[in-house]
Amino acid sequence: MAERFISSALLALGLGVTAWMGYPDTVEASEDWRADDLWTINGSVSGVIGDYDDSNTRGSFYGSGLKMSFDYLDRGGFTLGYNYTHVDFKDGQGRDLDQAAYYASGRLQARPDGARGTVIFRMDTHLVDNDDITGTSDGAYAVAPIIGFYNYDKSLYLDLGLTRSFYMNDFRLMQLTPTVGFGFNEGSDWLQLRGFLIDSNNRSRSQGEEFTAALDIKYSHWFAPGNLLKIDQVSLGGLVGDRIHAVDPDAASMTNLSDVQTGSASISGSWRLGDVTNLTVLGGGDFYENVPAKDSYRSTYFFLNLSREW
Repeated sequence: MAERFISSALLALGLGVTAWMGYPDTVEASEDWRADDLWTINGSVSGVIGDYDDSNTRGSFYGSGLKMSFDYLDRGGFTLGYNYTHVDFKDGQGRDLDQAAYYASGRLQARPDGARGTVIFRMDTHLVDNDDITGTSDGAYAVAPIIGFYNYDKSLYLDLGLTRSFYMNDFRLMQLTPTVGFGFNEGSDWLQLRGFLIDSNNRSRSQGEEFTAALDIKYSHWFAPGNLLKIDQVSLGGLVGDRIHAVDPDAASMTNLSDVQTGSASISGSWRLGDVTNLTVLGGGDFYENVPAKDSYRSTYFFLNLSREW
């Protein structure tokens, strides 16, 4: 299983590293050319704390993450990520869980004649490793190719992702994620709608659900520089419908625990700390149901992310 993930990760990295390499059209080969003029690096660290409200089994959780992205002009790039999560269970309801999640993604961008925009080819890979005593959530991995399109003025975005997720004992899921995004108000506002259509090959491993469908809605507003609160962006998010074992391409996350997510709501704000550093603060709540245990609960969380660009 690990060998399959490593192969997929190497493929994703290969896509990024070879993304339209060579001199770009706008840069001539000369003695003044430097590689660091062509590559942009973005690194981020994050932390999260939260509680499981009204859960019969789970108590609280915390985690941390690290992500590095490398982009070669507007031709392509690759991203590597790591997240650690600790889940506390209530007394007598299970052993505490420690989990590591690994992420690798590669992307290519092209502007074909007549397309009137940019076509994006992306490949994401995920692997999770934990000490789940049941073994049902350990060693899960996913492969997620995505094709997307931005028009030239970035007022329209479309993509389609197809994800295959693999778990122990031949449990598999297939996820389709159609997405549409709209920019308006001269680029100050953005609305994105992403569907999650997930099919399971084993209902007994997916809370009795063979198929789940959900819609993720996200609205973002960018503020003019020099505003009173010095804030750069505010986003509101929400999820309606049901989804299980979802793989989220925006959050670069794979949900390997088996409870059904029945909704979510969140708000975030971002501040620029100088020219190359950004701070994001996010708070929200996710709603879940463990159908066999008849356990409906909410996870509330507070998330911080600090990023810097080179």
